[in-house]
Amino acid sequence: MTASTKGSEDTTITIANGIEITMAGNSISVNGKASPMPSPFKDEENSVRSSLDIDSEPNKTDAWEESPPENKREEKEKMNTRLWRLTISSNVFFLIGSVFYFWISVLDLRWELVNEGIPPWVMEADDVYTWYYYAPQVEDDFVFNVGTTWVSKYQMLFFVAAFSFVITGALAMARVGGCLDSIMLVAGIFGLASAMTLHHDERITLILSSISVHLFCLEAITVFFRRRVSGSLKFWFWLSDGVFLLATTLGVALSYVYAFNKFNIPLARLSLFTSTLWLVSSVIFIGTAIHMRRHDESFEESQKLECPCKKQNTASHEEVEDEEFEL
Repeated sequence: MTASTKGSEDTTITIANGIEITMAGNSISVNGKASPMPSPFKDEENSVRSSLDIDSEPNKTDAWEESPPENKREEKEKMNTRLWRLTISSNVFFLIGSVFYFWISVLDLRWELVNEGIPPWVMEADDVYTWYYYAPQVEDDFVFNVGTTWVSKYQMLFFVAAFSFVITGALAMARVGGCLDSIMLVAGIFGLASAMTLHHDERITLILSSISVHLFCLEAITVFFRRRVSGSLKFWFWLSDGVFLLATTLGVALSYVYAFNKFNIPLARLSLFTSTLWLVSSVIFIGTAIHMRRHDESFEESQKLECPCKKQNTASHEEVEDEEFEL
């Protein structure tokens, strides 16, 4: 057996039958056929992993961290796009419901103004002739029949408004997924029930409507105290949440007055003011959402066009992601 050294790291050993063993760094070759040298720490590493109950295969979190930066950016953009679509859709249906509630308040005020012109002696009359010739009439809002029940335009407006808030709550639950986000959905359902019983039992309609308004107020309180926003849009979010809270609080107060069958022009005007606040808050909600989306899109485009890692090879994509998040 002979041994020779080739350089500072390569060692060649020749044994009987012409077998030549060469050791170079972390590899060993026999007659020129290389094979990796076994690590003396492999068993120790497996022992440590077993004692700590660590899988040898990387988990999903490791795969996400080891994935290319381009994939991270694409996944983030897809998630932001999904959240944006749910947010803007929810705000659009909230705006539609607010518009229809405003329309209903206008019809209520108009009806009270019409009744104000009826003289006392006409109000006290019990014959059809007097009412037909001397009482001012509003347009007949009859639309169609469902069996023996007639459906009015007022009832249809009420139904569409409540259904819009049901969709608003469903989209909010899909976006956030919290239990508190189901309040809007339940409030809209009670509004639907109130609309469907409008021409059957006025008392039940008022009770269901009152429950719906109380739930809307609870939703407004939850949003007002739970939202955490910073930056230039903080004032607008605070304003929209505050206006919505004021509108629902006034709605709760009116529901107690309506429970005693109190209907007059001042109350109708207050109801119109309340629905106007709903409409204003919905406009601010959708405006801020659109502004935030445009700001995010412009920021993402600027990051794609001016990526520091393209100008300096020493900067990694992970550092760019951290800078973007900090902004």
